[in-house]
Amino acid sequence: MRIKLTKRAGKPHTLRCVRSDGSVTWSNQGDDFVRHDLIHYAVETTLALRKSFYGLLEDGWDIPSFALPSGQREREIPVEAVYTEFIVGLLQAETIGASRPADFQATLATSLRGGALPIPTPIATDVLHEIRDVSRDLLARWERVPPGGCLELRF
Repeated sequence: MRIKLTKRAGKPHTLRCVRSDGSVTWSNQGDDFVRHDLIHYAVETTLALRKSFYGLLEDGWDIPSFALPSGQREREIPVEAVYTEFIVGLLQAETIGASRPADFQATLATSLRGGALPIPTPIATDVLHEIRDVSRDLLARWERVPPGGCLELRF
């Protein structure tokens, strides 16, 4: 799948995904959502996840369907995607200083317990470092994109 984030000055940015079959899903994105979606990319590609945000988009989900209440979606969001959302949220909080990297595993476990989810095996420290490195690189690349320009990725 080709992922294209287009930066627009004074307007929402655009996330456009072209699936392997040629079909497209897209949405307008504010700055926070662009950062969130780039961290999703780092997490999903580093951990080889296929049933989270980008994997689901490749499987035919449309971006706006994620914002629908569960009873209005055609399908339920897989548990893998729910876990990924917790991971991405914590990593995004780290980027603004709202969470400490040293507290990641404990905070993730507490968050999952609060969501009544079983706690998976902790992510290895070196893998977490790799996810953070990929995230930093993607966020830096996005910052260098001029208005009207785009960042393209493959999933």
